[in-house]
Amino acid sequence: MIKRRTFIATATATAWAALPVVAKDDPMFRVRALAEQAQRDLAAPGLVYGVVRGGGMVSKGALGVLRQGGAAATDQTVFRAAAAYRPLLAMAIASHVEQGRLSFDQPIADLLPGLRVGDPRFVGATVDHLLTHRSGLPDDVPPGAGSSPVKLDLGVDLSGVWLQFVPGDGFAPSRLGLLLLTAVIETLDAAPFAAAMRGGLFSRLDLRRSTFGIDTVDPTGLAAPHVADGVGVTRPRADLLIAPDRFAVGDLFSCTDDLLGLVQTHLSEGRSGRRGMVSSAMVRTLTAPLSVKIGVPGYPAGLQVARGWFVLPRAGRRILAHGSGGGGYSSLCLFCPEGRFGLVVLANAQTKPRSDPLRSFALTAIDEGLFDVGRGPNGQAH
Repeated sequence: MIKRRTFIATATATAWAALPVVAKDDPMFRVRALAEQAQRDLAAPGLVYGVVRGGGMVSKGALGVLRQGGAAATDQTVFRAAAAYRPLLAMAIASHVEQGRLSFDQPIADLLPGLRVGDPRFVGATVDHLLTHRSGLPDDVPPGAGSSPVKLDLGVDLSGVWLQFVPGDGFAPSRLGLLLLTAVIETLDAAPFAAAMRGGLFSRLDLRRSTFGIDTVDPTGLAAPHVADGVGVTRPRADLLIAPDRFAVGDLFSCTDDLLGLVQTHLSEGRSGRRGMVSSAMVRTLTAPLSVKIGVPGYPAGLQVARGWFVLPRAGRRILAHGSGGGGYSSLCLFCPEGRFGLVVLANAQTKPRSDPLRSFALTAIDEGLFDVGRGPNGQAH
């Protein structure tokens, strides 16, 4: 176990030694200070971040270590990055839509003919409903559906599953809904979900260190999960890593460099380097807010849902974001199409109840204009 004050002091010293010198009048100096505050608030052994400005300029920082007595964190350190799970799944679905292999309004029952859900209203649930958490499905995944998504199409008993509302008439986060979409990918690609994503979307996006499932992660470059208890002691929790013979929604492992590529692809309207991932029209489809009232405790006021992202209006601009905290990790990905900036933050300690240090870090930096090219702290020109 690690005493919070001792650990944070050591980790911060390690980070300052590893990072390049940044002038105090550079907005990235303030960004680094906000990142350090987020690390302290989380009591995280390690925190890494990357910023895209002007659609192309990249600044990165790494604070702390992978684990107690371990190596310093870098932009290549792998964290559990559940925040990027739904955006990546949405882009994979979108790619299949543009190939003509399915449509957003296609019923899930047509794509998974072996699926049996008890509630007859599920017949009206579409790909879009599941992708935007409007299917009415519960959040919990029934026993027997966690070892492989494709088994959902092979007779897993969902006869006891009942919807919370008619598909399209409400909003409720559902891991089961996302799991059904991974089964759709498996069915279309005739391969396990992790293999289908590695050979398809990940390869095209050049996500070299991203993977689904702990069994394919190099342990030497993995940040260990940690949880801070009520008295400020940060404890490693290796037991929170999902066993390699199971599949869990959100069980994505990635690094700052890879996820910055995802953000830049959205900022460049669907292009990754010289490759066109999806059309610019599809990017607009993925990022357009829907007329859905979220009304779920813990979500920021004014938040809207889009396909793969949430949309937070901020000072006349849209912030497309997705965050997650749990399992000993926290993660956040966001970008602003109008401001041409993006941010990725990964940490190996989970967000505390009723607190979100990564979101506070991001919104403070946005409100101070730190990500805007030509602007300094508090939005002042420089």
